[in-house]
Formats: sequence, structure tokens, C-alpha cells
Amino acid sequence: MAGVSPDTTFLFVMSLLALLANIGVFAYMIHRIHKTKKNPYSGELYTDHKKYQEIKALAE
Repeated sequence: MAGVSPDTTFLFVMSLLALLANIGVFAYMIHRIHKTKKNPYSGELYTDHKKYQEIKALAE
């Protein structure tokens, strides 16, 4: 059966993109922690975002 093995180049590229996205999210979280001086383990980190406030208002 020819062509049964997966394309490893494609899988590597997708894994690399996922890793880079996770590193970007982590960097953004560190930036927000330093900017707002909030501890993400003791409370919410994004309370000043407009979308957070909209969703919180809908939940009440």
C-alpha cells in the first residue's frame, strides 16, 4: 500500500504553528500580569477587557 504513512512535514509544520501560538499566548499572559500587577492564580486577569465585562453582565 503506497501512501499509507502520514506526511511528516505537514505534521511538523502544524506542530510548530501550535507551539508558536502557545508561546505567544504565554508571552501575552506574562505581559498582562506585569502590566496589571494581578496574580492570575488568585483572581481574574482580564477583568478590564470590554468583552469580559459584556459577558459578565450577561451572566448576572
